Amino acid sequence: MHIKTAKGTDYYSDFVPIITTPPIDSVSWRTQDNSVFFSLTTHDPKNNTHYYRWEYDETWEVTALIIRN
Repeated sequence: MHIKTAKGTDYYSDFVPIITTPPIDSVSWRTQDNSVFFSLTTHDPKNNTHYYRWEYDETWEVTALIIRN
């Protein structure tokens, strides 16, 4: 990564290999203030990495309640 500040200072990160994320152990969710927050747990058996970036696509299923008299 290369960051150049407004004052012209340059910052460079080291090059690191992309690591395949391990399988997900569990997923949980909660609602708060009209938002949904997801949490997931996973682990690296070799303990080489601690932070992951996850991306997801939303899919919604709506089931209507049918009331018959």
